[in-house]
Amino acid sequence: MNCKGFSALILFFFGPGVFLLFQGISQEELTVMHSIPSRGKIEFSLKEDSTVYANSETTSSKKLQTTLKLTPKPAPKPIPEPTSKLAPEIVISARMERIKAVCNARKQPNFHAYAMFYFPKLKVTWLPVFKASSTTWKNFLIDKTLPPDVTFNSNHYGYGLIIPFRLDWKKMIGPKTGPRRKRVWEVEPNDSIRFTVIRHPLSRLVSHYRKTMTSPEDQDAFRDRWIKAAIIHARRNRAWSAEKQRDYEKEMDDMLRLDAENPKGSPDNPYLALPTFPELVRFILDVHEPKRLNKHWIPIAQRTDICQNDLDIVMKLENEQNELPYLLERLNLSRFTDDLMSVKRNPSGGKIVAETEVEEHLKLLSKNEQKQLNKLYQIDYDMFGYEPVYV
Repeated sequence: MNCKGFSALILFFFGPGVFLLFQGISQEELTVMHSIPSRGKIEFSLKEDSTVYANSETTSSKKLQTTLKLTPKPAPKPIPEPTSKLAPEIVISARMERIKAVCNARKQPNFHAYAMFYFPKLKVTWLPVFKASSTTWKNFLIDKTLPPDVTFNSNHYGYGLIIPFRLDWKKMIGPKTGPRRKRVWEVEPNDSIRFTVIRHPLSRLVSHYRKTMTSPEDQDAFRDRWIKAAIIHARRNRAWSAEKQRDYEKEMDDMLRLDAENPKGSPDNPYLALPTFPELVRFILDVHEPKRLNKHWIPIAQRTDICQNDLDIVMKLENEQNELPYLLERLNLSRFTDDLMSVKRNPSGGKIVAETEVEEHLKLLSKNEQKQLNKLYQIDYDMFGYEPVYV
């Protein structure tokens, strides 16, 4: 192939911009950089050589050797989390752009682990994240939606009261049927505001562990969800007989049940002590697949299906003082600020876990366990701008 034919080839494949550049340079070696936005950069090199390719045609004594190198386009870097000293609307807007960028850069599967609730009276849609002020928001939304004499199991703040407001993912009329959302429900108008409140994943985990270990009610509630399984995973002796295993498990169950009468345990039963934090972490890392993670410690991006549910506002609990007024304004609920703050204290005694407390719990783990635990939450670090924690 002669130079004239090769010029036509460049014009055909790379466009007039590269062709003109090629035409204006008469050197033995030529390098052309041509940007292809969807693929990256192609580096094209042409130099004289005596090599002849089998499918080449030439009448010149000088032959052309060509090489084509594709440099993959790097994944876009997430937009950095701006300082909380900026106006909250700027901070939250940048956060939403970061979420969008990360979602576009990676294929995030659907987990359908979320529960999203639309409250017609308020025209807001709430996606709770457990251990991120979810009890406060549940109580507040019940107060503003239902009469005070309505109860569930004699409790005005019973979780069952908000079940009728749930947007069942099995009843979507989407996806991709609305002008701005992938997932659409007939009962939810397109102009409703979807929001959630998030929190550092390790803070959520430590908070759940601490509260469960100090609350007999929680020990009763979570005994079949993870406490017994974590204890057995850590302490089971396969040399025990099946009968001894059953007896030990029965004693453990009685210890955790609130309604157990005079629970007694064998002095040599290792199951009678509550799980340690390292035992819980090893249970999470060794046993649970992502889709089966408990809702109190599952990564937020998985819990919320963040890339599919098109939230309008994601507020960080750590920045609540600055971001809450803006959130209430966007929800058109600013008039209820005092009411929200009156139920802000979690009645179960929960509070934001200090960074030092998270570090104290992480010190109980090996370096490898810390690495694996942070790896579990890498999706949240990427999505929301949180940092991993190592001690």
